[in-house]
Amino acid sequence: MFGILDLMKKFDKLKNKKFRHAYLAEHIRVGIATQIRILRSKAKMTQLQLAETVGTKQGVISRLEDPDSGYANLNTLLKIAEALDVSLMVKFVSFGKFMEESRDISPQGLTVNNYNEEYKIIQAQEDLLIRNTSGMSFFWKYQEQINHIDRSQVYSPRQIKSYLSTQINLCVIASEPKIEQPGDYSNIFQRKDVNAVKDSIIYTN
Repeated sequence: MFGILDLMKKFDKLKNKKFRHAYLAEHIRVGIATQIRILRSKAKMTQLQLAETVGTKQGVISRLEDPDSGYANLNTLLKIAEALDVSLMVKFVSFGKFMEESRDISPQGLTVNNYNEEYKIIQAQEDLLIRNTSGMSFFWKYQEQINHIDRSQVYSPRQIKSYLSTQINLCVIASEPKIEQPGDYSNIFQRKDVNAVKDSIIYTN
């Protein structure tokens, strides 16, 4: 999000209506043309290959990638989105929203993943979440064992660990591949090494 001072400075520059709409039009022309070229290159397609996929001529793609041509129309953009397997979002927004979403016009900022690339990323995140959740479920199960200890009695840490060790030894812990991720508990709680689990238990008063 923009800071309010940065946003005010940008709004001050756009006080003149003709200027701000000329700025908007130029930004869209340059942004669309540049993004088509970047995404086409990312897909390792020539202008001719993209044209054949879209069902048009190479010269049309060339004009679309020229910011000065102003050739793009909605129907053409939809066909290019389909050819590159990316989404297209066209809507009216406030100038504040426009400036926020268009502040990064670098090649990195204009590059997006296609559907298959994004699917793999989401799938990997889901797998990591499942592994983490599995590990944390194991953790909380044995934290509950702590709560079952009679708090009216005074136990030493050694006695508590011995009690929990007995409970843990009744459980078969599946072996899972190592996942080196910050905050990932699945690697700890899914090992066959029961002692690693025992040593990781947090004792509370």
